[in-house]
Amino acid sequence: MRIILAENYVIDIDPLNYTLKKKYIGKDSSGNDKAAEKVCGYFGNVRECVEEFIRLAQIEKLKGMELSLEGYLERLEKENKRIADEIIRMMEEKI
Repeated sequence: MRIILAENYVIDIDPLNYTLKKKYIGKDSSGNDKAAEKVCGYFGNVRECVEEFIRLAQIEKLKGMELSLEGYLERLEKENKRIADEIIRMMEEKI
């Protein structure tokens, strides 16, 4: 089974664990574009996967920024809300 998350992330579920992966476009040996996935971690449940997804999405969004603590916390809060809204939107589309 596979759960599709926002921002090119997926969770693959098998009997032993939940695997968080990030989809990206890489290159094959001939230099052609090729769809690929990077394993971001193995987890015992969906909740842990989603928590790691949120952490990684925050890092990606804030990467390279220089902020005060107040600015960082403000951006972090906005990013958390955006991610939560995206997950809720996706869940509502499925219902």
